Amino acid sequence: MINTVKDLMDSLKEKGISEIEDFLYIKHGPTIGAMYEGLTKELMDKAIFKDVDLKVCSGFISNSKGELSKQIDCMIVMGIGKQIPYTGDYIYNINQVVAVIEVKKDLFAKEVDLAYKNLLSVKSIVQPDQDMSIDKLEQAYENVTGRKLPSVDEVKKLPEYEQYLYHALVVEAYLPVRITMGYGGFSTEKAFRKGFVKYLTNHQKIKGYGITSMPSLMVAGDNSIIKTNGLPFAISERNIKCGEWIAMGTSNESPLYFVIYLIWTRLYYIFPNLEENIFDNTEKKMNPLLKCRCSSKGWEYTVIDVELQDTTEKDWAPIEISLMSNVLLKMIEGGKEIRIDDMDVIEVCNENGECLEDIIEDLKYKRIIYVRDNVIKVLPETWMTVVFKGKYYFGDNFNNRMCEWYQKMLR
Repeated sequence: MINTVKDLMDSLKEKGISEIEDFLYIKHGPTIGAMYEGLTKELMDKAIFKDVDLKVCSGFISNSKGELSKQIDCMIVMGIGKQIPYTGDYIYNINQVVAVIEVKKDLFAKEVDLAYKNLLSVKSIVQPDQDMSIDKLEQAYENVTGRKLPSVDEVKKLPEYEQYLYHALVVEAYLPVRITMGYGGFSTEKAFRKGFVKYLTNHQKIKGYGITSMPSLMVAGDNSIIKTNGLPFAISERNIKCGEWIAMGTSNESPLYFVIYLIWTRLYYIFPNLEENIFDNTEKKMNPLLKCRCSSKGWEYTVIDVELQDTTEKDWAPIEISLMSNVLLKMIEGGKEIRIDDMDVIEVCNENGECLEDIIEDLKYKRIIYVRDNVIKVLPETWMTVVFKGKYYFGDNFNNRMCEWYQKMLR
């Protein structure tokens, strides 16, 4: 369904931009801005579900103290808001807001700054007593760290860096999706990365530029910068340090894919009757951009300089694993508790030319297992392993995707 809706939105976007271009001779900034805002609202209207109580509008966001955000170009909200007299704008409480979108004709450094500050005004009115789905936090924490969500008491025992990461992900789960949508701007992924890093460098010692203050998604034409906070996107890295988080990645095509997935992931937790099959079994690669780590001194950022890879959308596929990785997982599936110092398992691995320690590190990196109290546990709840043409595969069977992949391969 994601691809069906995305294709519709892509065609509407292309058609809308073509219609707007015929009127750019007007040279009146507010009118041009209104046209792009209207197009964005129409796109978002196509992205939301008609059988749930959702609305697309513009206006302001409030909290119980009566504090207001700055004017927001486009909001996806639930329930009834207060219409501002003689305008098309509304005021909605922060608890009713699913997503906010700042719209720009072109997104360059100046527009990044304007949109950033508008979206920051949304974060500034979030209150700590706001309701939050614990399932949403669990997903964020597991996707980012590769571990199960700790209890409140367990968090207090974590190293300082890990505690800051935990609390950052709590904030991410509280906040609505925040998107900057530029229909043009930085012409390449590389230029967009460079421009954003420069912007962040110029503001790194200013309050309000911690990682949780950054937008969920920034779009400039076909190029995107995505917050990888685990809701739903995340990037894994080997040998990552305590408390480190690869917090942002980039892509060079299909920005509406990210828009839809960000919004629908939030709706999935708000409306429990939504089916998993709203999500197509597709995935997109991202190029890592920013690694961060927080302490009492604040956020430290490391720019990840990589050769940019193709980020074309592809059908989901499971992860290939080794023979002994498969054996280990089958033993766990059979109910055996395996400790990282289990000498029998270590010996069997050695006899088959593999090292248990290396297997554990590889499976942790691939977000397949985690270790708690020296016991190996599987991270996904609905997982499967299969053998196909002498190779071993592991997959999370969310949305029945592992079964569908295997049936497709057998045809």
